[in-house]
Amino acid sequence: SSWSQGGNGTDLYGYSGLPGGSRYLGGGFGENSEFGFLWSSTELDDEYAFYRRLDYVHTGTVRHNYNKPGGFSVRCLKD
Repeated sequence: SSWSQGGNGTDLYGYSGLPGGSRYLGGGFGENSEFGFLWSSTELDDEYAFYRRLDYVHTGTVRHNYNKPGGFSVRCLKD
């Protein structure tokens, strides 16, 4: 359901992803009510790692890479 209209982020599978925004390389923060950025465990190389972007407009995720010193959320899974 839509974050922009006060929704809780729950999808058809029961995942409740909420927008956590990001920490820029310069130290500032942004996009905390628009996007959820989640680091992937997959690295591109020594400087970059992949992340997934969630937003309230698209039904899927978008995969990109970013400098590792940037700040995104991490989703912890219980075994």
